[in-house]
Amino acid sequence: MLLVSRTDTRGKITFVNKAFVDISGFSETELIGAPHNVVRHPDMPPAAFANLWETIKDGRPWEGLVKNRSKNGDHYWVKANVTPITEKGVVTEYISIRSKPSRDAVAEAERIYAEIRAGRGQQYGLLDGQIVRRGFGVWLGDLASSIAGRIVATSGLLLLTVMVLGWLSLTGSDSVEAFAGLMLFGLLVAGVGTLSVLGTVRRPLGLVETHLDAIARGDLMTNVPSSGVAEFARIRSQIRAVKAKLNYSTQERAERQRQAEEERITALQSMAETVEREASHAVEQVALRTGGMAQDADAMATSAERVSINAQNVAAAAEEALANAQTVAAATEELAASIREISAQIAHSSAVTRRAVENGQRTQGTIQSLSEAVGRIDEVVKLITDIASQTNLLALNATIEAARAGEAGKGFAVVAQEVKNLANQTARSTEEITRLIAEIQGVTSTAVGAVAEIGDTIGEIDQISSAIAAAMEEQAAATQEISRNVVETSNAAQEVSVRIAAVSSDADQTGSQASGVRAGSDEVATSIDELRRVLVRVVRTSTSDADRRRSPRYRVNEACGVVVHGRDQSGTLTDLSNGGAMLSGIAGLGVGDRGTLRLDRFGLTVAFEVRAIDKTAIHVRFAESDVALPRFRDAFAQLTRGLQPVATAAA
Repeated sequence: MLLVSRTDTRGKITFVNKAFVDISGFSETELIGAPHNVVRHPDMPPAAFANLWETIKDGRPWEGLVKNRSKNGDHYWVKANVTPITEKGVVTEYISIRSKPSRDAVAEAERIYAEIRAGRGQQYGLLDGQIVRRGFGVWLGDLASSIAGRIVATSGLLLLTVMVLGWLSLTGSDSVEAFAGLMLFGLLVAGVGTLSVLGTVRRPLGLVETHLDAIARGDLMTNVPSSGVAEFARIRSQIRAVKAKLNYSTQERAERQRQAEEERITALQSMAETVEREASHAVEQVALRTGGMAQDADAMATSAERVSINAQNVAAAAEEALANAQTVAAATEELAASIREISAQIAHSSAVTRRAVENGQRTQGTIQSLSEAVGRIDEVVKLITDIASQTNLLALNATIEAARAGEAGKGFAVVAQEVKNLANQTARSTEEITRLIAEIQGVTSTAVGAVAEIGDTIGEIDQISSAIAAAMEEQAAATQEISRNVVETSNAAQEVSVRIAAVSSDADQTGSQASGVRAGSDEVATSIDELRRVLVRVVRTSTSDADRRRSPRYRVNEACGVVVHGRDQSGTLTDLSNGGAMLSGIAGLGVGDRGTLRLDRFGLTVAFEVRAIDKTAIHVRFAESDVALPRFRDAFAQLTRGLQPVATAAA
């Protein structure tokens, strides 16, 4: 695994791959734009970074062991290669490739870095990131292992041989053996030197060929060790730079592909979640509507039952109204007959009254005539009274004259007395007649007044009779109208009875249909929910990229606790994967709610987000930071030990 990053010339991070993010513990957002020393560990000696900047600013790649610090304070060792990228001879950015070093290399680097920090590392130095020893012996060894050193040594020995041969010639020595020995020595030195130089060149060239072959094969993970030949240091550095650039290009391309793939998967999952959310929303709306339909159907059934009961009551009332209407019709007919009889009697009474008025008028005239006759009798009585008075005076005069006549007038006196008595009796009779006439006149006057009043009363009775007759005619007409309305009411009541019977039948049928609608709405709700599950399953399984459950899922049965919005509930963990879980027995949660899952048996808490809710369970997704913890991995391993993934078990 390679950790890859890119920085600008100021040391600001411009690119990181996922492996770098995972190991460092920082998020990509936290790393991009941050200085690269955000991961620097304080145990690294400043001389190492001074050598780093000196090397890369000179355009050479730097490679060495580095101790980095992660976000949580832990550390990790990497073998880092920092290579400058130049454009038109100007460094524009730096790429860093980090791989995992060996334990021995880490131990040696940690020991040497500790000595350098403590000020005891004067014998050590850094050359392009590599730890090297200092001193004359080291320099001499490097010189001896270099091509130039060996050529110089060979040339020196040959020169020495030539000088010895020249000296022998100058001294006049003619020893053939000496010349032959020196010539043989020179040839031997030349041969050994040539072979040494060839070996010094061939071994690094073989390594260069090996690394180039590895690069050609695409094997970029092989180590490029130091060959010890100074002349090949630049080539070795360039090979490391080429490998670093190729590694960076490969890792950047892989990271870009991963990011693009992740974005594509995120988009697909977002689309799937949108489909799932919209489907769930549509199902909820349909469920709400079907629930409303069910309620309406229940209300319809209840209303239909009430309508049926009321219709039956109305039918009974209509029958009773029909009977009452028929009774009223009969009574109205009798009333009409009575009114007709009364009208006839009133007409007869009116005729009698008119005759009574006429008779009263005649009686009044007769009494008036009687009163006038009595008045005339009164005048006669007055005349008789006057005659009686005159007779009485005459009798008195006759008596007086008889008295004067004496005996001769006794008979006349008797007659005069009789006349007087008769006159007195007549006077008394006339007085009695006068009194009776007065009484008759009074009675006559009273009778005349009474007859007049009777006439007036009879006139009023006649008017009342006429009014009653008119009213009775109107009453007769009204009664006929009532009779007609009662007949129509009877017919209407009979029609109402028939229609109410039909309404009752329709109400019963409506109740049955409402029950059918209720059952149908339940079936629709069930079908829609099943459609949602099928749709979600199709969307989720149509491509693995859209399946949020890409990690294997296991059926478990573990008691758990859930804390959401400060409320602690107990439930059961029924389905578990590396990315999420399914919970049952939990209420009051909504999609998007965040909370904490507690597994007391393992002393583990995991943050989660509610992703979906159905009738039987709540689906949650775990926080990635908690899933990466060793405690979660241990608990997951224990919970799923010996279990088969759901898909495998189903197969």
